[in-house]
Amino acid sequence: MRGRPAAPAAAAGLEPGDEIVAFGGAEVHSWQQLVGLINDSAGQPSQVAVLRDGERVTLEVTPARTDRPVVDEQGTAVIGDDGEPVVQPGGFVGFSPLQVREPQPLSSVLPAVGEQTWQTLTMVATLPVRVADTATQAFTAEERAQDSVQSVVGVARISGEIWALDEAILDRVMFFLSLLASLNIALFAFNMIPLLPLDGGHLVNALYEGGKRTLARVRGAVLPGPADVARMTPVAYVVFLILLGVGGVLIVADLVDPVRIT
Repeated sequence: MRGRPAAPAAAAGLEPGDEIVAFGGAEVHSWQQLVGLINDSAGQPSQVAVLRDGERVTLEVTPARTDRPVVDEQGTAVIGDDGEPVVQPGGFVGFSPLQVREPQPLSSVLPAVGEQTWQTLTMVATLPVRVADTATQAFTAEERAQDSVQSVVGVARISGEIWALDEAILDRVMFFLSLLASLNIALFAFNMIPLLPLDGGHLVNALYEGGKRTLARVRGAVLPGPADVARMTPVAYVVFLILLGVGGVLIVADLVDPVRIT
């Protein structure tokens, strides 16, 4: 806007595409580290080194003093008792990180899939705690965590927001495929919980019958008949009611306080 002073970054001569490699004499290795260095240097002239067209260029920038929101480990703004975001004194320069797509070798596929699968399995293993946390966040003033468990309503909302992002079509496709893969892994892990009426419960029953038959063959005894799965019907009903209640809580949470990516 005409008449407004230039941001410290523009005034210092930083240009789009510059890669910041050092700030205030400290080598920069991550965005969070750089933010901390800027906050500590508010109001003080500081040397910033950037890579521009393959050459190292040193400039001087003075971060402006400002109030910055406090965020937790997930990057979510911390909300105070008054319902407003908690802020602390910090610095402002006027640039933001640029997301760059970098080709990865084929050897990185399996480790990436393994890490994603492990994170999903961990989420399923801690599902009761996560559901309780989601309910607390949705029905209190606490901010809803970005990684909180969601229902089909939340997944559908996230899918719509992905396609509405102001990103390249390839990036949106990648986000959507990643969400779809995570959802399928989560459903598989959840369905393998060894309780009826889930498939995991039927699998346990099949393994139990197979074990009994194998043991009978080893002993030379008469093969036993099939296990009476009907005896587990009360357990199946209880599990079904629990799943129905959890689904209802998550649906309401996604309607009242949905997870947003935009």
